[in-house]
Amino acid sequence: MSVIVVTDSAAALPPELVASAGVRVVPMWLTVNGEPEPEGRRALEELVTIDDIKTSAPTPGEFETVR
Repeated sequence: MSVIVVTDSAAALPPELVASAGVRVVPMWLTVNGEPEPEGRRALEELVTIDDIKTSAPTPGEFETVR
């Protein structure tokens, strides 16, 4: 049996650590102006200019699909 280390993007792990340790990262969800989208589609510089933005954790099912 193998072990996979999985976290969500709220951990904000450095990309070098993710790559070197083989960590799988599941994106958090953002609701931007009422529309859901996975974190990572927009640059942080754009996100900080948006007034109507909310975050939510990935679903348990999203973690289950990680291989």
